[in-house]
Amino acid sequence: MLERLIKYIFLFLSAAIPAVLASLRLVIDHICAIIAIAYQNYRCRDAQKDCDRNSH
Repeated sequence: MLERLIKYIFLFLSAAIPAVLASLRLVIDHICAIIAIAYQNYRCRDAQKDCDRNSH
């Protein structure tokens, strides 16, 4: 009984891992894009501060 359960779990995992990896890759891509956008906004804000400081 336990051996059959373990076999089913392994079958399920081997079938699910590709889907999990694909969704993980999507999530990581989204996180990277969000970080890149946030970083660009942060740099733009810094540049604006520098401009304000120089104009005064």
